[in-house]
Amino acid sequence: MPKDKSSGSCQDLLEYLQILESFVNIKKKDIMLKIANLIHKFPGEKWFGFYRFLPIFFLSGAGLELTMIKWEFNGVNFYKTYKRRQAEEIVAQEIRLKQELS
Repeated sequence: MPKDKSSGSCQDLLEYLQILESFVNIKKKDIMLKIANLIHKFPGEKWFGFYRFLPIFFLSGAGLELTMIKWEFNGVNFYKTYKRRQAEEIVAQEIRLKQELS
């Protein structure tokens, strides 16, 4: 009696997916171990604990602010846009005050 091809290919696919899933789980665990090792190698764990990463976030935030101010895209940067919007709000507030007084 001939074997049903559809059930065989389905079984093969299922086995392949299980192998792929185990491979992905191994890769995830490997990546997590590498990240954990990198975190533990960072100095200052004894005195500062988790807060030893604070300077990294502080410097990256300062770098982001600097790029928002210094980089121009088509002649416009974040700082110019912020200043323009602030000026528009001040003018709109003055107009509202004049309308309320009259």
